[in-house]
Amino acid sequence: MNLKERVHWLQRENNPHRKTAVTFSYLGKLKPTNGREIQECKNYLQSLLFQSILENSVSKYPLIIGLTESGIIPSALMYQNARERGINAQWLCSTRRSATGICFSETHSHSPNHVLPLPEEQPTELWFVEDEITTGRTILKLALHLCSLFNVKYIRFFALADTRSTVQIDYFTTTLASYNIQSHTYSLIKKEYSDNTENQNVLISKIEKNIQTNVKNSDWLFSKFRPYLQAQLDILTDLPTNLFGIVFVIGEAIDIGIRLVQLNPLLSFQHITLSPWVVDKTNILNKLQICQKYYFYNYRELKLPVHIFSDPIDREIELEAKYILAQEGIQVNSLELNSLLTAF
Repeated sequence: MNLKERVHWLQRENNPHRKTAVTFSYLGKLKPTNGREIQECKNYLQSLLFQSILENSVSKYPLIIGLTESGIIPSALMYQNARERGINAQWLCSTRRSATGICFSETHSHSPNHVLPLPEEQPTELWFVEDEITTGRTILKLALHLCSLFNVKYIRFFALADTRSTVQIDYFTTTLASYNIQSHTYSLIKKEYSDNTENQNVLISKIEKNIQTNVKNSDWLFSKFRPYLQAQLDILTDLPTNLFGIVFVIGEAIDIGIRLVQLNPLLSFQHITLSPWVVDKTNILNKLQICQKYYFYNYRELKLPVHIFSDPIDREIELEAKYILAQEGIQVNSLELNSLLTAF
């Protein structure tokens, strides 16, 4: 399938500053996504990685960073690509949960607060891997903070879509260069938005203050609240391999959705997500709201059987989703993987 057929242009709900949105079918937010499609996305990201390596060799300990939720899938696949090439990469994703680490805000988001945990090893370069770079302000201020914290001078940015204007790209690059930070950006789709150019020249000195770092390792509970990231490789052989149908994955547990469809050729996943979009009757025909903040799209086109999965901390959201879906005539079975996830 052509890459353009995997792209869906949407309208954000109740966000006058960021009306236009983009998502990819690989992310499973509009309809189920299977292992073949995930492999396709992984191959595209691999091509970006190859291009990057040809231009600049990889240093000893790159740190791969994804921003939850949408950045979990591309950063996970890039991490797989890196490890398969023998690159000694670390991988972390931000969380919107209570955790110790680097606190920052994504100001345009309806759920803006993130925490990025600290890596175990001192990184020698940073790789940001995202579904979309919209204006670049969030990752720019985070990149500056991380480079200062870890004394890193080189960053690679990878994205499925880069929708920045030329002015924003120039500002992004020159700002990093003014701190003696070298960077390169690689993306699959480039398309400038007409509605993302507000405050293009916002001063970094003003927005850097939004970032704080809590480095008390004794308080680091990230592995308890996000066990699937810590267990990325370790649980691969322990996950079930006899599943078929569709599994609904809630929020930040989407990484397990990736692993499940990679192991089960007859299984697809669909993401119950924080992303609020308008029903446009083209990409989105219908939607459900769960616990006042999660959204599930195109639920009337589903095929059975249907499973559901969440991190243990999100069990209440899972139960609410099952109840709401049952009201719509969709019976959902829970995947009882909690014993695996809490064992680490």
